[in-house]
Amino acid sequence: MEYIKGLLVPVRGEIRRVEVKNELKALQETVGGYIQTLKLAEGVVLICNEEGKLLKLEPNTHFYTINGDFLLVGENGNEFGDLTEKQMEHLEEILA
Repeated sequence: MEYIKGLLVPVRGEIRRVEVKNELKALQETVGGYIQTLKLAEGVVLICNEEGKLLKLEPNTHFYTINGDFLLVGENGNEFGDLTEKQMEHLEEILA
């Protein structure tokens, strides 16, 4: 999968739907540094800046245990994949 559909959750502001190239460099650029992943739920992975706290990035107002912007994507076996429309709608509602 060359591009993956997900949700970008910025420190402040509106959550937005994005398509990100499914490669390490693009994912790092999206979250501003080395990536760390956390499986949130069946089929949903959170990708954030591994050094967010060390770099003293601002806590994310949508999810205070994460510092900096983060990305929510789907899971396709052992790889990242698209979030489904239903997953996006549910996550947008929860994080609003």
